[in-house]
Amino acid sequence: MKSIFTPTALRRTVICLTCACLTPLLCAQKRAENLVRNPGFEAIAPGKKVGLNNPIETAAGWSAPTRRKSLLYTTYREFIYDPDGSLWPFKARTGKNVAGMNVYGDDNGVPRREYIQGALTKPLTVGRKYFFEFWVHYHCEGANNIGIVFLPESIRDTTAGLLRFQPVSFQKKVTLYDNEENTWTLVRDSFVAARPFQFFVIGNFFPDSMTLIENNRYDHHFAYIDDIFVFEAPHQSAAPATITQAEEQKWHENTETSKGMQTTAAGSGPNKSLVYFKLDSSEITPESATILDSIAAELAPKQGLKIELKGFASSEGSVPYNKRLSIRRNQSVRRYLIEKGVSSLGISMKAFGEDNPVSPNDTEENRSKNRRVEIVW
Repeated sequence: MKSIFTPTALRRTVICLTCACLTPLLCAQKRAENLVRNPGFEAIAPGKKVGLNNPIETAAGWSAPTRRKSLLYTTYREFIYDPDGSLWPFKARTGKNVAGMNVYGDDNGVPRREYIQGALTKPLTVGRKYFFEFWVHYHCEGANNIGIVFLPESIRDTTAGLLRFQPVSFQKKVTLYDNEENTWTLVRDSFVAARPFQFFVIGNFFPDSMTLIENNRYDHHFAYIDDIFVFEAPHQSAAPATITQAEEQKWHENTETSKGMQTTAAGSGPNKSLVYFKLDSSEITPESATILDSIAAELAPKQGLKIELKGFASSEGSVPYNKRLSIRRNQSVRRYLIEKGVSSLGISMKAFGEDNPVSPNDTEENRSKNRRVEIVW
């Protein structure tokens, strides 16, 4: 479908149901904190570069849980690049980046589904009511059913089709496609936590037969989503809410379905992540903090886990000084992980200084890649 450029780009005002204020920006000041890490996809993972469209892993803390990849799109001169190869006449709701996913249709009998996966800043509290909300803009044709599933671990499914989980919250009504304005529609639903999980997957978990669509003129139901929120409902009783047997069964079945998909399953091999530092510094940068938050969310619930920190430095300064600098970088990462709930008992550290560079120390760009701590578990 051809992009349609409009002379004006207005945003739709949506009434916030939680406190009846006119915009969610005002409401955000009154409600509980958002538990979703990097909710607008603005923080970029270390070493990643942003183009017009990118793997979702370009956004710090986000990943694709299936072989079919969801994407990260960035605003370029007030427009979003669309999957059909043109500039689409709207932009990110906030910041520059949005996630994009297919939510309906099939390719040669394989459901056309894409998902995004992330982590909360802390586990859900069993018996507490939460809101799940996001902003959506459909490409060409609207649909419904985008929902969220909470799991005990992050997952990696080797297939490319429908993930057969039961969402605890999802988009009930069809969101219509609107090519006349730069419109984003707020979708919100609530749920009661039945398990203390931190990991989640977002997408359409329903088959086409159970998904409502606006029409099917273009066979293209692609959703851009931005500003994802999970937050505790205000004004709750101190006593846990009643969890129905049906909801208990749903969370249990999702847990059972995820077994065998978990990224930390036996035989999957060691996991490694990197955080980077500025020149002659051991301070955790905001970008590194986002990565460490995601790692801590995954590792904090695990008992007896062994974590190794490997500190490095670029070649500026003397060899002894760089060795001490890599020690300080290890210590900063260790301290940050412990503050986020990771047990100190399983953390070991090795300092390499300027040894074992991953890039030649010949340009500033290459040297910046050597100012790092590798986290292995």
